[in-house]
Amino acid sequence: MSINNPSSTEANDNAASIKELGKKFSRITLSTIQNDTLNVILIDAWENSGKGEVINHLTRELDPRFYNVAVFDDDRASNPKYNYMLRFWRHLPAKGHITIYDRSLYFKAFDNLNKSLSDMAPLLE
Repeated sequence: MSINNPSSTEANDNAASIKELGKKFSRITLSTIQNDTLNVILIDAWENSGKGEVINHLTRELDPRFYNVAVFDDDRASNPKYNYMLRFWRHLPAKGHITIYDRSLYFKAFDNLNKSLSDMAPLLE
């Protein structure tokens, strides 16, 4: 199997999985609205891994009045005088709404770990 050229069976399985996930997401949204609760959905992955496409599939059938997608740029652009978490707190949803975070607060930790391991690689050889 090649990552760049997946088989048609694999592509069909992925499409079916995303469609089923979209149906579950619709039920969660309906429950959020009816019960006046709030939900936060975190979608986190490496750059250019298809997060935006997944979000598009998940939100295709949803009423845009009840959800918001919060996209975060690289944290190096954030102001160091403010708490790093402020960028996430500002987007917390109101009751009856959902916020989808396109990157989570854990991304910085994963990114720092990856950079540390990359720096150590020559020492381990």
